[in-house]
Amino acid sequence: MSLRSKQTRAVCVNMQHFKGVKARVDRLVDYLQMTDADVIGILEVTGRAVYPALSARMNTHAWVQSDHPADKFKGGRESQKILIGVRKTYGSFASVLSQFRTWNPYLRPGVFMTVDTPAGQQLNFLFIHNKSGGTADGLGTRQKQFNSILKLAKKVPNFIVLGDYNTMGMEYPYVPDVEAHHELRWLDGRLKSRKLRRLSKTVAWTWNPNPYKSTYPRSDLDHVIASTSLDFSTFKNGASVRVDGPDENSTPEEIQAYREHFSDHSALYIEINS
Repeated sequence: MSLRSKQTRAVCVNMQHFKGVKARVDRLVDYLQMTDADVIGILEVTGRAVYPALSARMNTHAWVQSDHPADKFKGGRESQKILIGVRKTYGSFASVLSQFRTWNPYLRPGVFMTVDTPAGQQLNFLFIHNKSGGTADGLGTRQKQFNSILKLAKKVPNFIVLGDYNTMGMEYPYVPDVEAHHELRWLDGRLKSRKLRRLSKTVAWTWNPNPYKSTYPRSDLDHVIASTSLDFSTFKNGASVRVDGPDENSTPEEIQAYREHFSDHSALYIEINS
């Protein structure tokens, strides 16, 4: 059996209000085919044209898309879907998990995908897009969503959670701010009790604001959590997640070109070894 057949490649990217414009679809397909990913997660799908376009362009994969109750409200910014593709040589079963809405119909559900690899390994993927916002409500909602991950981890082996965690901390006028690294430290501490870990990345930040207009810095929002029993390939500096997008040497011109060409989020790429 070849090295490739013993690996499962996965990628997740927030495509920033992805409506299915042909030029953006073409760029995404070029990237996905370059990675040769077996399992694909695309966040912030807002247009009806995305699903049929990707199904046609990448018919090597079976595609499933989360439904959303906010669709009936004329497609507001929170009426975003998660689109998952799994290579057809893999067995797969998908479930949409409403608990990640935390009783808010405008939030995104999680998509849970059980995958049986050709090498005989079963992997359980969860793709999430957590609540945004540096308010007390935003932080509290994300903690509920993180707790839902921990509850699932009690029952699910070979667990991998990819997505936009929106770990931006909290600004509050009456007490010192909760910095983003405080929120991540809290999460990391909870993961240990479920035999999970947050994987290291080749680039710390994954959200790239407009370098000419935004008052916000580049931020560490997108992450991968996985069972400690799983083995991953390593990339630059021994990191288990390759961040495809601007890096520490990128100029403002390069960052802005990436935003206009692809997305404001970098992509996360991993290789699971069986």
